[in-house]
Amino acid sequence: MELALRLASALRWFWAGRGYLREGRDVLEELLSHSQAIAPPFRLKALSVLASILWVQSDAPRLAQIAEEALALALEQGDQLYMNRAMIMRGTVMMLDSRDYAAAQVCLEEALTKARTLGDRHNLVIGLLSLGRLALYQQDVPRVIVWLEEALIECRALGEKLVMSMILVGLAQAELSGGHAARARTLMKEALTIYQALGNTWGIALVLNLLGQLSFRNGEISQAEAFLTESARLASEVGDRRNVARSRLLLAGLSSLRGEFGAARKWYDEGLATALEVGYTSFIASGLKGLGCVAAAQGLSGWAAELWGAAEPLRESSSVSIPEALYKRMLTVVRSQLGESAFEEALARGRTMTPAQALASHQAFAPQDPQLAQAVPGLAPIAPARHPSAPAGLTTREMEVLSLVAKGLTDAQVAEQLVISTRTVNTHLTSIYGKIGVSSRSAATRYAVEHQIL
Repeated sequence: MELALRLASALRWFWAGRGYLREGRDVLEELLSHSQAIAPPFRLKALSVLASILWVQSDAPRLAQIAEEALALALEQGDQLYMNRAMIMRGTVMMLDSRDYAAAQVCLEEALTKARTLGDRHNLVIGLLSLGRLALYQQDVPRVIVWLEEALIECRALGEKLVMSMILVGLAQAELSGGHAARARTLMKEALTIYQALGNTWGIALVLNLLGQLSFRNGEISQAEAFLTESARLASEVGDRRNVARSRLLLAGLSSLRGEFGAARKWYDEGLATALEVGYTSFIASGLKGLGCVAAAQGLSGWAAELWGAAEPLRESSSVSIPEALYKRMLTVVRSQLGESAFEEALARGRTMTPAQALASHQAFAPQDPQLAQAVPGLAPIAPARHPSAPAGLTTREMEVLSLVAKGLTDAQVAEQLVISTRTVNTHLTSIYGKIGVSSRSAATRYAVEHQIL
């Protein structure tokens, strides 16, 4: 058992680097559950490895348990390095679970000071990254950049590619929040290059989500949908429920903009279910607000007001927020449908409900106007983009794939240029071949030339 635990701990960078977080967690959890008698130094190292996986997965409840055990063992052993790592874990728990940002700040800064004193560059980088993450949650963009720029300098010196990619992602999120799209895209591409070189599915899914957010903000709806769909699929593969929830909620917003309210409601149901399961409050707030817009479009005005009321006390996430113009339009519609008095009453009822109660309350409402979506000014669906001369029902993405194939690019090169997986390229090619009635790459190239898809 001791040897098994040591081997599992030694695989830390394999599991983290390749993104096999679920596998690593399962193995470590199983071994730790049967190894209470193992020598404390080996158990402490294994706890630290498991904590790093939980840190990435943002699983605050389990991380809290591991942090307390690790801290107790480190104190018992007098191990300053692991004691400091446990303090970083504890600060992360305060940030993610209790949302006690002030206490988290004190804890993480204390750990950072200790890391500087010990000359422990690894803990220094993780501490800086954690403080950057905290500042990001507080929407303090200048502080995010201060912490993470220092972390990036230290990390480049250490040559730790995996941690470096996480820092780049954090900086990209900050720049995106600050409205610096070009800088954000540059950081995302550098992070994506590292994750792809490592074969890290978790990281690729994360960056695709950010690229989806950027495309969404730029009004590139079809591009955003492609990024987010792939992100949700990859995140689901590795068990990253945070990214699954975020991608699904963003896909719901895209469907709403297109006027596809049935699809939007499905995405909101799935995204909110995941967010509720893992307790991502800011995602829940944004999801309730967006679902309220969908409810309004489907004629469920009373339910819409209750959902908005339930969302009010919660802090909304800017990364999955519904477009403000859509929300304002639907707010006007619901006020008009219900009347001011009934609207305020429904809003007040929602404020007394938990998110789960608000979601379940839809059964009390019947649609007041099933054709409301068509009747609301400015709610005309946004049609998926199509190439002006797209033949055979090819989508925009299929046209892009076919054009690159016709130019002689390999599947891997197409995947790199479009920032998708080779599996997705193969899926698109299968669809393309079926639509244009060919069975080979050369025949598809001829078709592209004949139809000027270049």
